[in-house]
Amino acid sequence: MHTSCCAVFCVLTAGRGSKAHLLHNLERSGIPENSLTLMPGNSMLLSAKNFTSRGFPAFRLLSVDGGHTLEITLHDMMVASCLVRDGGIVVLDDFPNPSWMGVAEALMHFTHAQDRLVPFLHGANKVWFTTPGHVHVYQDLMASNPTVFSCSKDHVSKQTLAGYKLCWTGYN
Repeated sequence: MHTSCCAVFCVLTAGRGSKAHLLHNLERSGIPENSLTLMPGNSMLLSAKNFTSRGFPAFRLLSVDGGHTLEITLHDMMVASCLVRDGGIVVLDDFPNPSWMGVAEALMHFTHAQDRLVPFLHGANKVWFTTPGHVHVYQDLMASNPTVFSCSKDHVSKQTLAGYKLCWTGYN
């Protein structure tokens, strides 16, 4: 079982990510390579069981930035929804991005195919999801920190995505 107090990073990619580039950036951030668990390969071949069978606990934060097709993005989001803990966050990259329309299509399918995660924040080319019972926690935090987040109670209520009210950071 993973008992490391340090961050554990699982790299899922359907593309051609650079392991050397990843390790260089993590080293610059002070994260030692021996605290990592790398799982390179096609994410379409992974399921939640690939993680739970290795003793990984539920994740607090997951980033989905892999293949940009409907099928790959939807698969990766469904796996992430099974792996994130209650109150955890899943960040979907490349939305909105006209070069990756599969991501937008997968986002819409995902929000209607499951009810475990809902979007609460949009901006910087990303959509942030959490469990429904924790949306207010994050939105209240953002609204109470206007110097960090350009969200207010009024701003949150004016933005929706797939029928969910969310905060927009004000930039993409």
